[in-house]
Amino acid sequence: MSLLTPVVEKLKEQTSDGQLVRIVEISGNVRFPGVYPLSQNMNTRDLILLAGGLKEAAYLGNAEITRKDLSNFESASVEHSNVNLAEQLTGRKSFELQPKDKLAVYTTPEYRERLNISLQGEVRFPGEYE
Repeated sequence: MSLLTPVVEKLKEQTSDGQLVRIVEISGNVRFPGVYPLSQNMNTRDLILLAGGLKEAAYLGNAEITRKDLSNFESASVEHSNVNLAEQLTGRKSFELQPKDKLAVYTTPEYRERLNISLQGEVRFPGEYE
């Protein structure tokens, strides 16, 4: 990620007045969350792959894309769009990203890391238990 920092900073400097910086952000259950340069025709699948892929706990049913809309000069607005990650990753659907979009990848409900305990001493069945 540190290799991309100078690229992202350069993109921020090159932005023209009235235009959004050509960067996108990803957070949540991906290997390398952070800010990435927006390439032409980039979609959610591209961004997830760029961020190293999903972690085991990632929820494939739903993710949220937050988009800033500055088309109205009187007031800015924010849009939230839900996408099905399974459909995005398989290519059945494709959500094209725009500058300053943020993709939030959720955790699967009730997901827990595997926890083990060691039972020792004067017990009938000592050992490792999940």
